[in-house]
Amino acid sequence: MVLFSAIEQLAENQSIAYTLHKIEGRSYQEVAEIMEVSVSSVESLLFRAKKRLQQLLENYYRENLE
Repeated sequence: MVLFSAIEQLAENQSIAYTLHKIEGRSYQEVAEIMEVSVSSVESLLFRAKKRLQQLLENYYRENLE
């Protein structure tokens, strides 16, 4: 459940976009319609969410596996 804990630490709009796309399997277009933003905004939110999750998970595993 480390991933879900990390997702909760994202900015709210990043968390929503990530959850809708990666967990619920929605398309970029569907996410854009649900969130009432453009598809390019969804792409940007997902890019930032993935970068932040990478940082959070790297830190978690660095701290807990040493």
